[in-house]
Amino acid sequence: MRIDSLQEAMPCALASLMSGSSTALRSSNGLSTSKDLEQRGPECWVFTLRQPPMRAHALPRFAEPEPSFSQPSILRSARAGAPVGSPRTLVLDGSLGFCIVAIVEERDGLPVCVAEDHLYDRPLLQRITNLIPNQVERTTLTEVVVGTGPGSYSGVRIAASAAVGIAAGLALPLRESASDQALWQAAQRSFSIPLGTRESLEVLESGALVVPRETASLHLSQEESRGVAACALARAAGPAVTHITLRYPAPARGSEGQ
Repeated sequence: MRIDSLQEAMPCALASLMSGSSTALRSSNGLSTSKDLEQRGPECWVFTLRQPPMRAHALPRFAEPEPSFSQPSILRSARAGAPVGSPRTLVLDGSLGFCIVAIVEERDGLPVCVAEDHLYDRPLLQRITNLIPNQVERTTLTEVVVGTGPGSYSGVRIAASAAVGIAAGLALPLRESASDQALWQAAQRSFSIPLGTRESLEVLESGALVVPRETASLHLSQEESRGVAACALARAAGPAVTHITLRYPAPARGSEGQ
């Protein structure tokens, strides 16, 4: 696997994942699935992304970063106050229909969002590059955390694919976080995520369920998610994994037989 071609390889992986196929996928960045879309119980479908064994490689080559209104000052304050050796986590989540891209550090045992990209209309890899624009920034990361849904089908798959590729390319531990549970803790209220034109995913303290769009709660807005969502995802993340299991409301729209 040529890590310096990660940026060129990633769109191929994303396109394959977006197709909704459950058949085997092999791509040049090492992502693979093998009959990994399966139903587990009446409320959740599972889609597994396997991460190749982590090895030391040259760092991936990214595009030039774009300016973000609050990014520079946030990054400066983060460097000034971060204890040496403290965990520094790249957090990705696409379940809300827009992608959360942030860096979270541990301060006095608590997660603190020290940088977050708010250019939601830009490509995901460009937004990640805004936060880790060069080798110095990338080598400060200690792990990658990704939200595994349920939520926006395309958003969850895109964020997971990027997380797997970046964790492998930078030889970082990869941890997964249940998006609905973490985001409810961040919002401290019920909220909904659009699923197609007629349905929404209602996220409650007790879990998530599909409801008609007209009965759904208000969405969790971009402004409301800033800072708190990334910290909640990092806090709720489990141990390091070698594959990611994505959680979909059953039945997964776009799966075989639908």
